Amino acid sequence: MPSCSQKSKREAKEKMENIYSNGNGNILSNGENGYSNENEDKKYAPRMDSSLHLRTQMKMERFFTLEGKSPFEYDRLNKKINWVSEEVKVTDDTGKIIFTQKNVSKPDFWSPLAMKVVASKYFWGNQAKGEREDSVEKLIGRVSRYIGRQALLQGYFNE
Repeated sequence: MPSCSQKSKREAKEKMENIYSNGNGNILSNGENGYSNENEDKKYAPRMDSSLHLRTQMKMERFFTLEGKSPFEYDRLNKKINWVSEEVKVTDDTGKIIFTQKNVSKPDFWSPLAMKVVASKYFWGNQAKGEREDSVEKLIGRVSRYIGRQALLQGYFNE
């Protein structure tokens, strides 16, 4: 008979597969909101110490998003978020261009410096092969899906 923690891990994995699948049993990878790497989960999951699981589930209330509205379209005050695309150029101290990425999508209230940092350090993928993320939406989607998957696998959340 499986232990309680084995059962909850199995249930969490099944829920994750239902949440992040395309209906055919395949986990979504390069979806609308970014890249998801299930191999990354497998790589780090065995290192997790099962004694770190919470004894009770955390409860979270909605705060930064509105029910039924995309968090990429409306802010928490129900104001429409305007997205703009622009070329990002990262320069060194002398002004020499060391990195350029065209058509990067960002909310219009983001500063040029914020976009330079995100594009140069946090976007995933090879730009030469056309695999690179090109929007803040994809970056946030990738990171939040990863955190959600790990929280389910580690028993922090039950859904």
